[in-house]
Amino acid sequence: MFDNDKKEYKENSNFVFFEEDDVDKKFDHGADEHDHRRKKKKKFPLGCLASLVLLIAAGFLIWTYRDPIVLAIHQASGDYIDLYIKDKDKKSPEKNKDDKPQAEAPKKDDKPETEAPKKEDPQAEAPKEDPSKKPEDNEGGSKVSKKGGNHIAASDDISYDTAEVRKNTFNTNYKGKKLAFLTFDDGVNNVITPKVLDVLKDKNVKATFFVVGNSIGDDTAHLLKREFNEGHAIALHSFHHDYSKLYPNRFADTDYIVKEYKSSLEVMRSVLGKDFDSKVWRYPGGHMSWKPSGLATSDKALKEFGVEWIDWNAMNGDAQVTSSSNPAEIIRPKTVDEVIKNFNKSLRYTENPDQVVILMHDAADKELTAKALPSLIDHIKGLGYEFGILN
Repeated sequence: MFDNDKKEYKENSNFVFFEEDDVDKKFDHGADEHDHRRKKKKKFPLGCLASLVLLIAAGFLIWTYRDPIVLAIHQASGDYIDLYIKDKDKKSPEKNKDDKPQAEAPKKDDKPETEAPKKEDPQAEAPKEDPSKKPEDNEGGSKVSKKGGNHIAASDDISYDTAEVRKNTFNTNYKGKKLAFLTFDDGVNNVITPKVLDVLKDKNVKATFFVVGNSIGDDTAHLLKREFNEGHAIALHSFHHDYSKLYPNRFADTDYIVKEYKSSLEVMRSVLGKDFDSKVWRYPGGHMSWKPSGLATSDKALKEFGVEWIDWNAMNGDAQVTSSSNPAEIIRPKTVDEVIKNFNKSLRYTENPDQVVILMHDAADKELTAKALPSLIDHIKGLGYEFGILN
């Protein structure tokens, strides 16, 4: 009876019924599967633990080396100067309250996070800081000129406006006195810069140094001070001297050039004091070497900061080609006599030989430049020139 009722109920019901044997099989199968899964789970925690350890280790490495990783990404995109400017307030220990935040100064290896020199170099010739010194005095104790903040007041009488000098180099009707401006690019360094300074001091002649910003570090800061305190003019020659970044496809990158100017000025101020201010700029490779249509925008942007650019109209040839079939070409000299001949030859190509801006370099490999400098100075004096500096 009960079997018939059960059968009838099953036929009229939406529920699914299992026979006892089927239920047993279902539960037996589920038990087997559960046992199988439980056996697998015994191995899972080991794999999970290993993965967790690897994730923690990877996270630790990424966190530890996060700055170089970010720097590499920015370098690849050409934006890494932004890192100095954005992080200036966080990283610079010598930021003056009155200074506007600008780019921070890498060391010689070009790494943007490197800070400006933190303390005086023991070799520095500058006198100890006097707490009673006037605000216009720089850290070395020399009075910053009001005529031009890139030199000391004692050199005012031989200081000339850069824009005016640039114009005069093209002036075929120039009637003024004969002026020579000794200029040195690509310093500072501990190899050639001191030798050049020794010669200039011995000859009592002042020059203009176009300094590359990232050459200024703890081991060279005393040389920048020496240049300034001995009456020379300090000018700007970019921060990294990287043609590929300054002139991509031979067109000037205005934003990058302005950043290079700001970065260079910032590191110089960290050494020479907040009142130092250079408005003299030389494009790496020279203004004449790049497409003028691209440089016009950069010239205008620099002009907004009061910065004037200048090239040269004479040279000693220390960065020229080593050989050429062109007889008009100036060849890199190998002797002191060839340095003098190169200077004389370069005068033949300038529109105004009575006002000459002489290109030379105080890079670490320019031994002949330093060696020939005494003879070159004597030769220039013998031609009736007076020496000046650029502001």
